[in-house]
Amino acid sequence: MWPCIAVSLLCMGFAGCVEKAATPALMEHTAADFNEKLHSGKTMFVYFQQQVSDTVSLFLMELEQSADALKYYGVLVGKVDCREEPVLGYCTGEKALSTAFLFRGGKEFLGFNLDTVFSVNSIVSEVLL
Repeated sequence: MWPCIAVSLLCMGFAGCVEKAATPALMEHTAADFNEKLHSGKTMFVYFQQQVSDTVSLFLMELEQSADALKYYGVLVGKVDCREEPVLGYCTGEKALSTAFLFRGGKEFLGFNLDTVFSVNSIVSEVLL
């Protein structure tokens, strides 16, 4: 009987120490991966990062947290690093510097200025409208 108890305690202790590798909710897309996900027809909220700044860094922190909430609604949240993987039409121009895009049904649905999607609550509410 003692061996059974010992094994049970050992298994419970071991299970508590091992964490499952959680898939990050915020996906980092390559250009090809972005196009593949876009053609899947799922709702996507994507930021095309061209530069690093304090404003962008703060936005990306909020975007990552909103990705956790939006995954329960089937929304894919991600970013594309335009310095490594430029996506035609989204990685150039002044507008793209400060805009995050919402895609529905494989097409661009809306563009949001980063000033309007500045927190988890604002991102989630805008995407789910």
